[in-house]
Amino acid sequence: LNNVDSVMAILSALNSSAIGRLRKTWELLSNKTKATLDGIKKITDHSRNHLRYRQHLRTLIPPCLPFLGLYLTDLTFVHEGNPTFRGSDLRLVNFDKCFLTTRIVQEIQRFQLPYQLVEVTELQKYIK
Repeated sequence: LNNVDSVMAILSALNSSAIGRLRKTWELLSNKTKATLDGIKKITDHSRNHLRYRQHLRTLIPPCLPFLGLYLTDLTFVHEGNPTFRGSDLRLVNFDKCFLTTRIVQEIQRFQLPYQLVEVTELQKYIK
């Protein structure tokens, strides 16, 4: 389902101090599981403004549920870091700010497509 938002939530929980202190439990993980977790951590790394995460998102085929916190941060930086008006008398609209905001919103909208899920009859019966 390309649910990157849930991946970030799970990693956030796993990286919490309470979970991190479970040394004996972490030692019980198989090497395969540890390798998978390390791969996911590399993709969601915060360094260089989430560069690897952004690159990974570009490779995903929509629909996708991206981590919206990153986009909200980007929108906040654009809003707070750029004046709405420019010029000596502040009467000109800063279209660069509008363009940056539009690019961020368009990137979010790129993922907003309906999922083409197939109904699994056995699962539907089990749930009912």
